[in-house]
Amino acid sequence: MAEGYLKYLCRKNKTKGIDIKSAGIGAIDRCPVSEEVLMVLKELGINLSEHRSQMLTSSLLEWADIVIVMTQGHKDVISRRFPDFSGKVVPLRNYNDQSGDIFDPIGGDFYTYKACFSDMKKALDNLFATLEK
Repeated sequence: MAEGYLKYLCRKNKTKGIDIKSAGIGAIDRCPVSEEVLMVLKELGINLSEHRSQMLTSSLLEWADIVIVMTQGHKDVISRRFPDFSGKVVPLRNYNDQSGDIFDPIGGDFYTYKACFSDMKKALDNLFATLEK
């Protein structure tokens, strides 16, 4: 959802020079997004039906200028697995006025995903504004 929404903001604002990729620390490569994600983002006119998951790799971390994570646990895992890149890892909550992790909605219903997106949206808007500068 975060990748799809940030790419949407780039298109909407005609922003150039920001490349966004998502990856997971426990992802299975090439899986489509869930129906719940498709429904949540469809409300904004965002279509992620072609998106496929990918596992986080050292080459992706090398490519990235910044790595945004949803939870402190994600940050800890990346820092342990890829210590050379731990300085690039930033929790999304750093771009929001609320504390705590963005919960993982996996396995939840539409409303669970919608609540997760709602938690992410303000932080993603703030992150985008920072990146755009």
